[in-house]
Amino acid sequence: MPLSSPKPRSAGLNFFLGLPLPPRPHGPLHCPCGTPYDAFGHHRMTCPRHARATWHGGHERVTHSVLDCSRSCDIAASASPHAVPSHTGNKRADVCFDIEVSRLDGRQIVGDFTVCHMQTGNPRNLDEVGKWLPNNLTERYAAKMRKHDQAYRDLQLRFIPLVVSSYGVLHPDFLRLLWVIAGEKDDSAVVQVGEVREKIIGNPRQAILYKLRSRVAVAAAHATAMRLLGSVAGVFYRPPVGPRQFYDPSDPSF
Repeated sequence: MPLSSPKPRSAGLNFFLGLPLPPRPHGPLHCPCGTPYDAFGHHRMTCPRHARATWHGGHERVTHSVLDCSRSCDIAASASPHAVPSHTGNKRADVCFDIEVSRLDGRQIVGDFTVCHMQTGNPRNLDEVGKWLPNNLTERYAAKMRKHDQAYRDLQLRFIPLVVSSYGVLHPDFLRLLWVIAGEKDDSAVVQVGEVREKIIGNPRQAILYKLRSRVAVAAAHATAMRLLGSVAGVFYRPPVGPRQFYDPSDPSF
């Protein structure tokens, strides 16, 4: 069931707009942790005991999306444990990119994904549910840096935490990486600007960046819908291994 299907779409739109989620007549009223679910989905987004498989499924969805973006711009990238370097204590990031950029110290890049929620969902005081956490994106970024950065520096690798919110907002360093990827695209790459984007934006690299950012934001929306519905099978699909086009060339709106 893709995100355009009624249930994921309704849940995702209501969540994004801050409206109560559509009723689930046969769904449980309480989380396995014993906390009652709130009407807006914040507890579903944050409690590790709610639908545990959706944590991994959402993470995989964002990972495959970024791999798809990279390969479509002719950049080799891999999430295989055999390809991603490990460090102290056998800790390992999620993905590595076969790219060296002078502005990034000339080192190859490894990244680790996080989809974080920007509101409180599992507090001790239930009155705090839904409280806005404006610094959560940067705090999760800092936590990933403390975990991996120095160890990868010792291996002469550049580590970048790839943090995106449940609302599709990307951390600035995530956007910078997509900008680098967009700059590597050449005429042989699968991804293309498209007629309308090229005329309106003018800068082809910026247009490609917008396409890549939209792709990751949609993947984050898939991850959010999984959490809200408590189901991986209802939302997730595994994309093909090879690169593919992001748009229909016959559609002039792109």
